[in-house]
Amino acid sequence: MKRLVLLAAVAAATRRRVAVCFWGINRSLDLTLPSIQKHLLAPLADHDVELFFHTYTQKRASHLAGFKRDEAPVPGAVAELRALERVGTVTAWSATDQFAFDAAFDYGPFLSAKRQNRLYTDDTVRALIRGLHSLAEVTELWRSRGAFDAVVYCRPDVLLLTPVDAALPGATE
Repeated sequence: MKRLVLLAAVAAATRRRVAVCFWGINRSLDLTLPSIQKHLLAPLADHDVELFFHTYTQKRASHLAGFKRDEAPVPGAVAELRALERVGTVTAWSATDQFAFDAAFDYGPFLSAKRQNRLYTDDTVRALIRGLHSLAEVTELWRSRGAFDAVVYCRPDVLLLTPVDAALPGATE
């Protein structure tokens, strides 16, 4: 019996607390969720995984998959929550009204700097800034929940092709 208790203690000691964070506008979670489950969440099954996400609310978004500008419907935060809850428990989430964010944020300095070197379009600069804002928002969600042994950031609309390496520092093999 002592050996079973010792084995259970060793197993518990190797479990790590992992935050998996999704950020940005989701356009295709129904298509990517199986790969997220297989290549991200399944390899982490031996750890205590908590899901977090931040997204933007809007009625439509640009999309490059055959839609004309502003024709791709965005499912919204509640649809994203329901989809993610099919593969795990969402610990916390938030959504920012994209149009309100755009109206409040001063893009001017970034757009004028962009015009000097002509690397990105105005729309691309705005999308990059929204992405950074979304990363900051989802980071605040997990940071408010205490310490984690590992934090993984993942776009919900990216198809994962290979499993993550779930070996975390301090874990015994």
